[in-house]
Amino acid sequence: MATFRELLQLSFKSEDTEEWLDVHFTRPVGLVFALFWNRLGVHPNAITILSIFLGIGAGWMFHFTDLLHNLYGVILLMLANFCDSTDGQMARLTGKKTLVGRVLDGFSGDVWFAAIYIAIIVRLWHQPVPGLSFSWGIGAFLLAAVASLCCHAPQCALADYYRQIHLYFLLGKTGSELDSYRQQRAIYEQLPKRALFSRVFYYNYANYCSPVCWIVRGSIRSWRSPSSRRCMSICIVRMKRSAVR
Repeated sequence: MATFRELLQLSFKSEDTEEWLDVHFTRPVGLVFALFWNRLGVHPNAITILSIFLGIGAGWMFHFTDLLHNLYGVILLMLANFCDSTDGQMARLTGKKTLVGRVLDGFSGDVWFAAIYIAIIVRLWHQPVPGLSFSWGIGAFLLAAVASLCCHAPQCALADYYRQIHLYFLLGKTGSELDSYRQQRAIYEQLPKRALFSRVFYYNYANYCSPVCWIVRGSIRSWRSPSSRRCMSICIVRMKRSAVR
C-alpha cells in the first residue's frame, strides 16, 4: 500500500510546476481531504461545486468592514482553496479526470473572485477615498473592473496556459490539459441543434480556450528563429530527462 508521501507525489501535476506553499501546505491538506472524500465515494466534481459555495460565502464576508467577518471570509476562502486542490488531486489519483471537471474547475475560480470583487464594490461604495472628501461611489466599480478584467483575468489565463504547455512538453498530451480553440469550436459546430446542453458546454469551453490563441501566435513568432528553436529543443530534452529521473 502506498504511503502518504508517495500518494502526495502522485497527486502533483509535476514537481516543477507546483509552488513551494502548495507542496508544503496546500497539497498535503488537500490530499487528506481527497482521501476522506474518496472513502465516502464523493466525485471530484462535487468537491468543485462545494468550493463555489465556499467562495461565494467568502465574498459575502468581505463586504463587511469589521475584523471578525473578514476573518471568517479568509477561513472560507482557504477552505475553498483546499477544495480546489482536493478535486484535482482526487481526479489524478482515481483517474476521474473529465472535461466537465476541467471547465467546472475554471468556472469555480471565476465565481469566487466575482463574488469577492462585488463585495469590494459594495464595501467601498460609501467609504471615503483616502485623503479626499468624497466617497468611492462608481469609482469602486471602475477600480474592481480594471483589477479583475485588465489585470487578474489575463494573468490567470497566462499562468494556466504556460503551466499547461510546460506539462505538454514534459509529460505529453496525457499529462496536460492544453486544448485548441479551433478543435473545440469544430466540435461545437458539428453538434445537432437539439443537443442544447452540449452546444452550450462546448461553446463556453471553446471560449475558455480562446485567450490562449493570441498567446500561442505570439509564442510561435518568437520560436521561428533558429536559435530559439535550438534553445526550445534543449529545454524539452532536459525536462524529459528530469521527468525520467
